[in-house]
Amino acid sequence: MSATATPRVAVVMPCYNQGKYLREAVQSVFEQTFADWELVIVDDGSTDDSTAVAKSLIAENPGCRITLVSQANAGPSAARNRAIAATRAGYILPLDADDRIAPNAVARMAGLLDGDPKVAIAYSDWDHFGAVQGVRRALEYDFRHLCEKENLFTCTSMFRRVAWEKTGGFKANMNLGLEDWEFWISCGELGFYGKRIPEVLFHYRLKEKSRNTTAQEHYRVMFAQIVANHPRLYPTGTVQAAEKILSLHRAPAGAAVVQDPNARIDALLEAARKLADSGQKREALNCLKDVIALSKSPDVVKRVEAIMELLKPGSPAGAPGPVKPLEDAARCFETDPSDASAVAVLSLAREKVFEALEKSANASPPSAGSTAELETMKSLLTSSFFTHDAPVLRQRLGVWRGDRTIRWFAEILVTSPWRLDQLPRLEQLPEPLRLPILRYLLKMPHCLTAPAEADDCGAHFNRVADAVSAYTSKNPPPNDAREVLECFLASHNCIPLYVAEGNTRPWMQARARLIERFLEMSGCAVDYSAPRLQTTGRKIKVAFISQHFGHQTETYVTAGSLHLDRQRFEISLFALSSNPGPVETYCRSKVDHFHVLPNSVREQVAAIRAAQLDLAIISTNVTAVTNPMALIAAHRLAPKQVISYCSPMTTGFRHADYFMAGSHALTPAGRGHFSEKILEIQGPPGCMDYSGEPSARSAPLSRARFGLAPDEVVFLNAASSYKISHECLDAWCRILGELPGSRLVLMPYNPNWTSQFPRVAFERNLRHLAEKHGVAWDRIVIAPGQPTRQAVKDIEVIADVYLDTFPFAGSLAVFDLLELGIPSVAKSGTSFRSNFSAALLREFGVTDLICETTESYVAKALELARNASARAGHKSALQRGFEVRNRATSPELFGEELGRRLLELCTG
Repeated sequence: MSATATPRVAVVMPCYNQGKYLREAVQSVFEQTFADWELVIVDDGSTDDSTAVAKSLIAENPGCRITLVSQANAGPSAARNRAIAATRAGYILPLDADDRIAPNAVARMAGLLDGDPKVAIAYSDWDHFGAVQGVRRALEYDFRHLCEKENLFTCTSMFRRVAWEKTGGFKANMNLGLEDWEFWISCGELGFYGKRIPEVLFHYRLKEKSRNTTAQEHYRVMFAQIVANHPRLYPTGTVQAAEKILSLHRAPAGAAVVQDPNARIDALLEAARKLADSGQKREALNCLKDVIALSKSPDVVKRVEAIMELLKPGSPAGAPGPVKPLEDAARCFETDPSDASAVAVLSLAREKVFEALEKSANASPPSAGSTAELETMKSLLTSSFFTHDAPVLRQRLGVWRGDRTIRWFAEILVTSPWRLDQLPRLEQLPEPLRLPILRYLLKMPHCLTAPAEADDCGAHFNRVADAVSAYTSKNPPPNDAREVLECFLASHNCIPLYVAEGNTRPWMQARARLIERFLEMSGCAVDYSAPRLQTTGRKIKVAFISQHFGHQTETYVTAGSLHLDRQRFEISLFALSSNPGPVETYCRSKVDHFHVLPNSVREQVAAIRAAQLDLAIISTNVTAVTNPMALIAAHRLAPKQVISYCSPMTTGFRHADYFMAGSHALTPAGRGHFSEKILEIQGPPGCMDYSGEPSARSAPLSRARFGLAPDEVVFLNAASSYKISHECLDAWCRILGELPGSRLVLMPYNPNWTSQFPRVAFERNLRHLAEKHGVAWDRIVIAPGQPTRQAVKDIEVIADVYLDTFPFAGSLAVFDLLELGIPSVAKSGTSFRSNFSAALLREFGVTDLICETTESYVAKALELARNASARAGHKSALQRGFEVRNRATSPELFGEELGRRLLELCTG
């Protein structure tokens, strides 16, 4: 696991006096077939050698991402919450320090969550070892059974981070056990459900006397606490009985027994006031969140605001300070920007810091604020709250009279980083704020809501990269330079740059230089004199290197390139992890060798170099974020290295020699956008091979399912919200505005990119544009995310016309629509990535659907919508195109063309 990439999975391990078992538990994590993980160990006030063992493990495994957090003993709930707060991974897997997981546990659980967005918790069967042995088969998920009967699964079950954020995490009042059961019920109450994997993936140690066996003595009390925490799920009599049990054991039941909404609001507000007065600000905030969830009436909001005043820094509520509830509010805002209580907390904190900066700007000497204000600013900068409009604060910026440097600190509280006019040098920033501000500067818009915003983001990204380069070139203390580089690598996200119209080459070369610098500081040998072996009389040794070769978009793109002549090529696959299943099996059937790489970057690179390849082809997207494959791709691995079109733009890497690009997608200007030489393949950029795709039952959906009439003209787009530009949405709404009675179906939340989407911001922008063009909101249908390609196609059949995205064009999505015979309107551009869909249309000979301007794009969409016979003609042409063997539909034909070009590289 890379020490720089934000991992997909975090294994969180609370440890209290389990030093003698800790190494065994951690070793089970090291043995995972799934490579994209990090491990967070929380020493929960141990008095044995747990800390020493953890530090030893970290020192022995420098290539693995292991974090040790130490705290005073607070129990497993607090320890797990602390560990989860220390990571940004999207999937969380708790593992106690005396237990173990099977080698394929992370892969199987993450695979389930990847494949089914409706599932939030992946759990498995387990076995016991130690004092008691045996296998336990978990029950199938049943929320009512979970609430009333028993815990269906163990704490070592993987869940989506969003579930932890929405529920508030593991509850502190479950201090005598059953905290995991309570957490699963909290998840289910909010609609986060689980699914069983019928395999033993977890090994549960039972000792003669452990916390788990002791917890049984407190079962009655803790179950009563569960009932008190979730009164809406239980009958009134059960809640009242729980209150009595808790009162006997002096465990506060809070306002749990109140059933009437108004009475419950009163009780919650009273509880919040008492908690605020006693300094328990986080608990008070949780009560206020519950109040807002029940009612947003003006009277209730006013009462909430009055209590919020008690939570402001310096209020009479006393210690502890405001940072912890502020961190919670920041996390809530990232998940849901419309969360009223989170907005209230963040607004108050921002205003307080802004006022302090105004005062300090006029002080002598000026300063960036007190320690408490710096801590508050750090918490604010972790969120995207700068996107929340603050017109009053902006007015005050306009009449700022004090120190201009301090004004910049005030400005970043209310300004998107890519909108800043200037950046300070990193060495000018206060040391406590240097990394938080760098993370803020590297934030990108979750969705594009203004014209040319992606190009603005690219220019800004380049400025930040230059600032990082300048700072790390001035010989700061080695630890400082490494921290800044690691922060850059872990925090940046280049996906919005895909939507830029301009040349991304300088931006990506700046990024590549920083990745190389970090690797060199980490002791990696980026440069290497790869032996150039005589190829006469032997097969060319070529390897495809990927995150994995299981079910994913990149694998289907790569599979189309595996059809090389086995008499001329010796083909290997190198994967960071094995992903057993029909897709991986199919890929392995097309090659000679399959290798799973070790854990550390240095070991991974050494293993590839040891194969003495002639050609290495990088088959994972290495341009979006700094994933493990990007770190590998920055090294010299073989005499010739090729980037596949899984990466939609240049990598900037010195050791990337060639970029595989289809001639149909290249323009004279676009050729200059690559730092690599072009490995030009005649035809489209690539060829998808879905031969290994798991079969799925097809049940095309009717228009009635989405409230669409049979005679309405339906436009459709299935692209992720992340690749839809503001200009593109504007054109779509303009088309609807010019064609009354037409409808638009969007599928922006399909999980092939991610499981989390900026729904609020995306739909707010879409509503604004619809209003601008006089389009009623009910003419736009946003379909739910679909877990499989076939499920997406079952919806796409309702469309009359497909509207492709621009300037980042569709590829696989457009291929599916063309296969269905649905005409797709495409807008071509200068860059390689802007011509993906146009390249497919050229291969099928349907070039009249390719438009060069937005005006012609809108006109073509309207022309097709108004002419059913034209649509029918295009459908017939597309069906004929799929019947003819071409380089978009025939992996064998594409493999012949690719093989010819690879031979030229190695023997020419």
